[in-house]
Amino acid sequence: MGSIIEVPIAPELQEDYGNLDGTATDIVVESKLNKIPKDEFFKLAPEGKSVYVKVDYDRARKGYYCENFETGNERFVKSTKTVYIGFTY
Repeated sequence: MGSIIEVPIAPELQEDYGNLDGTATDIVVESKLNKIPKDEFFKLAPEGKSVYVKVDYDRARKGYYCENFETGNERFVKSTKTVYIGFTY
C-alpha cells in the first residue's frame, strides 16, 4: 500500500463528519490499480468526485476497464496508475 492522505470532506457533509477543531476530513490511501481487488471502489484523484469500480483486466492493453459507479460509463485505466481508496462514500 501507499501513503495515507487526509482530504477535506464536501461542505454539505461536514456537520456529520466534523472533527473537534471544526474541520472535516477524510482519510484516503494511495495505491496502484493492479494492487487493489476486483470490484473495489477507487478515485483517480484524492479529492476527486467521480468514484470508479475496477472491473476487468485487458491483457493486450495491460490495464483495467473501470466503470463510473454513478453513470455506468466505462473507462480504460493502465494497471500502474495511482488510485485512491479507503474514502467514505
